[in-house]
Amino acid sequence: MTPRNSSAFLFDDVRVEPATFRAFKAGQVISLEPKTLRLLLFLIENRGRLIEKEEILEAIWPETHVTENALTREIGKLRKTLGDDPKAPKYIQTVHTRGYRFIAELAEANGEGTLASAEVGEVAAPPESFRAAPPVVTAAPLAVEAMPARRTRSYRLITTLITIAIALGVIGAIVLWKRRSATIPPPAPIGNSVAVLPFKTSVVGEEYLGFQIADALVTKLSNSTNISV
Repeated sequence: MTPRNSSAFLFDDVRVEPATFRAFKAGQVISLEPKTLRLLLFLIENRGRLIEKEEILEAIWPETHVTENALTREIGKLRKTLGDDPKAPKYIQTVHTRGYRFIAELAEANGEGTLASAEVGEVAAPPESFRAAPPVVTAAPLAVEAMPARRTRSYRLITTLITIAIALGVIGAIVLWKRRSATIPPPAPIGNSVAVLPFKTSVVGEEYLGFQIADALVTKLSNSTNISV
């Protein structure tokens, strides 16, 4: 990283000059607030790596308490001015909840080179005052970083589903067992039983005595809890 030793940083049709603290797009001066231009320079100087939000806030707003909303607004201004789409970024890549990464192909001018000379350099041999910046890591690593989190969420979902299935199976077995138990009649009580028949008398005309004796016996035996009459 060569911070402000370069007279200009070049990417696409944009030229940023740290020494004069100006930025150009298609040869025209870009009207940017000082903090917005400092933010662009800071992103360029730290190109190719993820810059945490806290680091950016400390660099652009030193000794000042601001929220991440201020940083989000400044990034939005830069994207609008440079013509960068946040959904398909060419210059500033957002790393969700963490920070930002400058991903544009960058060249540095150490002399008085201009955009025109940089364009000629694409046909002829590039002048010594220009050198290509190191290749920028694209968004592919983000997918790799997100893989463990996705796997963890998948494992948790599978574990939860298995636990629910086991719990439902246990509950179903208990309900079925209770229903089967309710349909089985209770066993008949085991005890002594006796049948009492009318007594037969040999006295003619006194047959009712046999019934009275049977009734009296039934009444007497019914008072016992050990005998079923």
